[in-house]
Order: sequence, then structure tokens, then C-alpha cells
Amino acid sequence: MASNTEKLNLLKKDPVTDGNDTFNLKTMLNDNWDKIDNFAKNHTNDQQAHGIGDKSLLKTTAKGSIVNAVNELFTNVSNGKQQIGTAITGVDNKVIVPNDPTFAQLASAIGQINTGKKWASGEEHVPSISNPEKIVVRGIGFSPNLIVVTDNYSGPQRGISIYTSLTDITSKNSMITYNTMGVSSAEAITTIDGFDILLYFPSNWGGKSGTAKWIAIE
Repeated sequence: MASNTEKLNLLKKDPVTDGNDTFNLKTMLNDNWDKIDNFAKNHTNDQQAHGIGDKSLLKTTAKGSIVNAVNELFTNVSNGKQQIGTAITGVDNKVIVPNDPTFAQLASAIGQINTGKKWASGEEHVPSISNPEKIVVRGIGFSPNLIVVTDNYSGPQRGISIYTSLTDITSKNSMITYNTMGVSSAEAITTIDGFDILLYFPSNWGGKSGTAKWIAIE
């Protein structure tokens, strides 16, 4: 009994049951050839058959195979990420880049690159009292080694206080103070992202409070 193929629906005669049938050139031969030819035409035009498009327009070196083109793309991306990671650690070896980083991880690593000393500045209100008042600064993103404080006093006592740990005499994150201003001061205590300083404006300033401006350097 005759049957048809699964994919192209080609006619197949059974030699046992159909051996005595008269040979039909159209159904047994030409129709099958037409089906095969149409199948070949459709697959020659990938854009019509699968919506792939013209593979010759691929930007990859591999153009004859979609699989090879995609694999080439992934290889190039992976190699590129490794080169970027190497460049990042070459600038700042303290930045940790995973072995197979995502683009988000690379962006984060770039943001961590330290190309120089960090610094921050601000100002704090200081009341005119006999006892020092602690000013607390946090969130500057580093532990300072040098802090410079100036006052807003307009008189001849206007000056500066310098707090530094860039000496051999340090303990418990304390800083040595060099005071040349009217603002009396005590030692500064540094933290991982800021510092504490005890400040006050002397009473001989007429009981006025003031503003202490500071700049901290890593």
C-alpha cells in the first residue's frame, strides 16, 4: 500500500502491494521532484523560511553559520571583559574583579578605581561655651590622615588648626594637633568614614557662636 514521507509528503509506493500498478510519471515522480525543489527554494532564502535575514550582512567573521556567528560573538565579549578587568586592576590593584565578570560588575569595579587622594569638606556650628563640643562627621568614604579646620571669626585671632596622623606618634586613630587659631581644640579621632573633633569658640570673642569650616584629606 502506498504511503507518504513525514517531512515532505513524498509519495512512496510499496513494491509488495503496488508492484503491479501502472507507473504514473506525474504522481510517482514529477510531484515528488516539485516538492523537493520547493523545499530547497524555501531554505535557500532564509529570510523567507525562518526570518533569519541575510547572513552575509553579519558583522562577525563567521557568516555561513548562525551558531558559529553567535559563538564568535560570545567569545569576543568574554575576551573583551577580561581585557577590561585586567585594565582596571592595572590602574588600581586593590579593586577585585571576578574571573568572569558581568557588565554590572565591571561598572562597579570601574567606580572603585582610586586614582588619587580622596578629600571632603564641610562646616559645623560651634557654640560659644567654655567646654568643647564634639563635632561628628561621617559618610565621607575614607579615613582621613589630615584635617584642616578654620573659623569664621573676622578679628585678628582668625586662624587654623591642623590635625594629622602623618607622624610617628599615633595611637587608637588619634591625631596630633597643631593649633594656630582662636578656636581651641583637642585631638581628633578618625573612623573608617569620618572623624570626631572637640571644638569651642573662646568666651573672649564676646559670647558669639561661630562656624568651623573643615577639609579632610585621605
